[in-house]
Amino acid sequence: MRLLAFDTLGPALSAAAVDTGSPATPVAERAEAVQRGRAERILPLVEAVLADAGWGWPQLDLLASIDTTTLDMQDAWF
Repeated sequence: MRLLAFDTLGPALSAAAVDTGSPATPVAERAEAVQRGRAERILPLVEAVLADAGWGWPQLDLLASIDTTTLDMQDAWF
C-alpha cells in the first residue's frame, strides 16, 4: 500500500511517501524549517513529495498526520 505521512509539529514541516510492502520502503521525503506560515506551506510540501514519488492523490491508500491535540500516547491509535 502507498502511505503519505506528514508532520507539522516542531520547528519543521516534513512529509514522506512510503510503500508499506514488506519491508516498508521510503519512496520520497522532504523537510522544511518553518517559523510561520505552516498552513500555507504544508500542501506544497506534500505535493512535492507526491511528485518526487511519482504518485498522485488517487494512488494513495493511507494518509497519516500528527494531531497536536492528542499527543498523549494513551490517546493515540495506530
